[in-house]
Amino acid sequence: MKSTGTVSVPSFTAEALRASLVKIASADPEHLIFFSRNGTPLTTNNIRRRLRAVPGRSGH
Repeated sequence: MKSTGTVSVPSFTAEALRASLVKIASADPEHLIFFSRNGTPLTTNNIRRRLRAVPGRSGH
């Protein structure tokens, strides 16, 4: 089942998405926007690990 929709995001998020789309522009149209270095979908643990690596995100 395929679906499409619109999601409003802050401008910095839109810029990051545009940059990702430029990188994968020549790939298969079904290519994931967010993916692991192996090209597989990100898991919850991948996301948590990446967020922990961002300075100042957790306040700890």
